[in-house]
Amino acid sequence: MEGDGGGRNRVESFASLFLPPGEHPEALGTSSESFESRSPTITDTSRSIRHDSDIPNEFCNTSMESDTVDYHHLQDPNPTDLTPSGVINSSWEMNYHEAAIFLEEGENNDKFNSHPRDRDALPAYLVTHNHWFYSLDLAAALLLLALAVIEKPAVFMDVPVGVHASIELFGLFILGISIVMQLRWLGLRTFIKHKRSLAKTVSWLVMIVEAVVVIIRNENHFRVTRALRPIFLVDSRYMGGVRRFLRQILQSVPPILEVLGILLFILIIFTTLGFYLFSPNKEDPYFSTFLQGFVSLYVLLTTANFPDVMMPAYAKNRCSAAFFIGFLAINLYFLMNLMLAVVFVVFSDIEKDKFRKLLLHKRRACQYAFRLLVTRSQPTHIPFRHFYGLLKFYRPHLSHRDSYLAFKTLNRTETGYLNLSEFYNIYEVCEYKWKPYQSPDPWFVDLPNPIRGCCFLIRRLVTWRWFSFFVYAVIVANALVLIISTILISMRGEPITYDMEVTWGQVGFVAFYVLEANLKMIGLGLMDYFSSGWNIYDFFVTLLAIAGIIAEQFSSSFFYIVILRPLR
Repeated sequence: MEGDGGGRNRVESFASLFLPPGEHPEALGTSSESFESRSPTITDTSRSIRHDSDIPNEFCNTSMESDTVDYHHLQDPNPTDLTPSGVINSSWEMNYHEAAIFLEEGENNDKFNSHPRDRDALPAYLVTHNHWFYSLDLAAALLLLALAVIEKPAVFMDVPVGVHASIELFGLFILGISIVMQLRWLGLRTFIKHKRSLAKTVSWLVMIVEAVVVIIRNENHFRVTRALRPIFLVDSRYMGGVRRFLRQILQSVPPILEVLGILLFILIIFTTLGFYLFSPNKEDPYFSTFLQGFVSLYVLLTTANFPDVMMPAYAKNRCSAAFFIGFLAINLYFLMNLMLAVVFVVFSDIEKDKFRKLLLHKRRACQYAFRLLVTRSQPTHIPFRHFYGLLKFYRPHLSHRDSYLAFKTLNRTETGYLNLSEFYNIYEVCEYKWKPYQSPDPWFVDLPNPIRGCCFLIRRLVTWRWFSFFVYAVIVANALVLIISTILISMRGEPITYDMEVTWGQVGFVAFYVLEANLKMIGLGLMDYFSSGWNIYDFFVTLLAIAGIIAEQFSSSFFYIVILRPLR
């Protein structure tokens, strides 16, 4: 980072973002002068390449050795083997990698305190943040859930205890690898503060002990911990949306409990009133006791026992209907709808607040990544070279062409450099799919002249606007004919059989659909024709109609399937 005033350069690292205040490099007196005095290799190197403007403005965490505050990212055990440009290129590669990690943490909504703090934590982080490892973790969680098929009291199988307990230990062993790797890169203190990981670890340890006990005793017992197995599935990387939904449901519970408390209070009031009003009537079983009255009114909230619950009281005194009308008006039509409104409003507010936090989290990740991609000479702009280096780690499947197009899309100012406001849109732009613009020449352009001319005329016909209108008119006419004939058959009271004769009119309509499909495939080409979902739909409906006509020979005609054509 460029110093102010004297223009002195200060070597910084993103580790300062996560170190306690007392361990901050500046608090420890790690100024640029003291750092250079302790590191003559870095000083000599920086002086020899001072004319080179392509020096990272800041250096990443993973360039730093563990358990030290001094940053040795420009040092090497044998400095004579590396040229100054090679040292700088190695530093840029580390910056690209860590900037990509920041963007992934912003995209996955991972907290930045789980960011790898040093070089030793990086391998464990990369192993656990891998799609193959995600799939293995998901498979182990599903394996534990699938044990319910073979464990007692399973219905279909009776597998020996040692077999399913050994399978359970195998699945828990795979899940344990994930826990150990996470503990390796987070550290014990951060790992304990992560509530979900701590709950997962405690459940894992208890289930390990219980599975070992089952194997030793060779006998099953009442195992409550099997109900905790879905925790591993919910904690899987692919269940992030499920975790967010469950969290929002739990966050919306307190306001709902307030309305439920009001509902319960009014229910008790009406139960007490109903007990004194209707319990003297020995023929009324619904309010014979206070508990029976409470249950009767609770069921009345669902209208399941209405009007039976009020008939004995109404038979004795018609004015008692006012009690039940008032109860339904207050509890069912007011409080129940109020609770629904509260649930909707609270859940919507939580959802909006969550998306706002997700957006701010992504922007913060972009800020961290941006600071690792700028140079000392241009600390506010990213050139394409470093943007492409970032994408090699963040989106390795993107080609050089796609990376350049993404850069041009982000660079709205057309300066050739990305500023921070443009870099904020990297998440959206990286999701774009690029493909070369194909020539509009039709597929038959290389055919001989007479055939090419006919295909060209067919193409003009099927792309003509009035051709589509004519096809729609035929479809509507076919539907009207089929509906009218169906009404006439039903009015005659004739039983419908599966050996109905196909009329020549229906054959004509199906023949027209076949002609339409062939004309479109010739004029547009197979690729363009089947690229439309509606064309695929029409094609299969036409095939079914043809099959229905052919099936008439086997006494099972179903030509009426063409009634599905008007759905488009």
